[in-house]
Amino acid sequence: MSRITAAAIGLAFLALPVVALPVVAFAQATTTPAPATTGTGATVPAPAQRATDINNRVQNQQNRASQGVSSGKLTANQASKVQNNDARISQQAANMQAHDANGTLTKKQTAKLSNELNRNGTAMKRQSAVSAHKGAAAAPTTTTN
Repeated sequence: MSRITAAAIGLAFLALPVVALPVVAFAQATTTPAPATTGTGATVPAPAQRATDINNRVQNQQNRASQGVSSGKLTANQASKVQNNDARISQQAANMQAHDANGTLTKKQTAKLSNELNRNGTAMKRQSAVSAHKGAAAAPTTTTN
């Protein structure tokens, strides 16, 4: 039985010198990186988490609008406007993801959507305060003798 050597089958690359990789570089490549933080200390989500965060915020605002109607703090028309804006923001996020090669949102896109959600939430709070003020002014006063 003949012995097959690396040279005999054309595996000359086995004779190349082996370069040792630094252990630190290997450890960094296999560990999960810590979440990045902004100057204010807030964590920046990973790209895959950004869309989930936006969708969760949209859902929370829609729930708050529904609760506002139930509690009488928002009219059905006001809640409808808030929920329509939320649906538009959610659709924008889906469109942005569809046009991205990786199917994720960039930091800039996330900031834009977050700002729109902030404006929508502020509008809902303002409408709630106006409704509460009108309700208090229109409420009949009862006096006891």
